[in-house]
Amino acid sequence: MIGISDDPVADLDMFAGEYDLPFPLLSDDGTVASAYDSYGEKNMFGNSFDGVFRNTYVIDPTGTVAFMYEGVSPTDHVESIIADLGAAGIV
Repeated sequence: MIGISDDPVADLDMFAGEYDLPFPLLSDDGTVASAYDSYGEKNMFGNSFDGVFRNTYVIDPTGTVAFMYEGVSPTDHVESIIADLGAAGIV
């Protein structure tokens, strides 16, 4: 498992350390996000800008997207992924 974000490497290192993540976090320049249609125009506080969408893709060992979550909220997102993976017999 890996995580990919557009955050700078130093920020990702701090985040991984703070939460003791057992997998690497990679910093993306938008290439991976674009490949997954997870980069584009966003609107916040009346301003438009290009950025990464908060999406999660769980990719199985064969390279197939097993689960896709778009527009997620980080508050309860982990619980829904764990439930889905458990129901699928993955964890």
